Amino acid sequence: WEEIALSDTTDMGMPITRTLANRTRVLGMLRFYAGMATSIHGQTIGNSLPGEIVSYTRKEPVGVVGAIIPWNAPAAASIWKIGPALATGCTIVLKPSEEAPLTPLLIAEIMLEAGLPEGVVNVVTGTGAEAGAPLASHMDVDKVVFTGSTATGQSILRASASNMKRVSLELGGKSPVIVCADADIERAVPVAAMSVFANSGQICIAGSRLFVEQPIYEEFVERVAAHAAKLRIGDGADPATEIGPLISPRQLERVTGFIADGVRQGARRICAAGRRAAAFRPRDWASRGR
Repeated sequence: WEEIALSDTTDMGMPITRTLANRTRVLGMLRFYAGMATSIHGQTIGNSLPGEIVSYTRKEPVGVVGAIIPWNAPAAASIWKIGPALATGCTIVLKPSEEAPLTPLLIAEIMLEAGLPEGVVNVVTGTGAEAGAPLASHMDVDKVVFTGSTATGQSILRASASNMKRVSLELGGKSPVIVCADADIERAVPVAAMSVFANSGQICIAGSRLFVEQPIYEEFVERVAAHAAKLRIGDGADPATEIGPLISPRQLERVTGFIADGVRQGARRICAAGRRAAAFRPRDWASRGR
């Protein structure tokens, strides 16, 4: 797992303490899907027609599953898609983000080494236009599963009409953190802060809005700002790092643009924000035998 964790950290910057901790979640998912494989069965159902007539169902593999995942948690996202496909007897074509493809490729290689037949788990790299869109519209793909933006999800729905694919979409949606006046502030502050700062805010369930009841508003906001100011920013491979880099220069421009827009529209900045240079150590994967 250490190699997979370091791959995630190297590829997209998530702090190594977090990628190592993902081991519990990923192994838990694998065990869950393995267990589900033994519980898939049809049903025999009484029929309303006269006589001794019954109806029965039989569950069969869908076929080829096309899975498109984002870059913010490559290891977990890969297993989240591969596990159910294998448990139900399907083959899968996994399309990772072009910004973080290393871990999905590593996982596929490990599966081959473990004895998985070739062609059962396939990884196709490339951009959304080059690889994702053709996968969503391909006539030989029977189901598409996707995690990402609402706009892309809509495009996948349209493309799936080519052969009436089954589609499962997990689309981004951020929710507010609500703090009432009788809350335990000592506990609420780190929870509210890390709900948005974890993984540098690159989480589809990030609590990017904070609603605080008026009596404790000023104190709570100040304490969240103080908590944020103490977070250690740096190289994701450094165990002391609490906030790693953003995934790309484009994402950096987007985030800093949001901050600038907020200030222009009258927002009050209560914690220093800006670019921070750091020396990141490149990883030589050839020396690790991959």
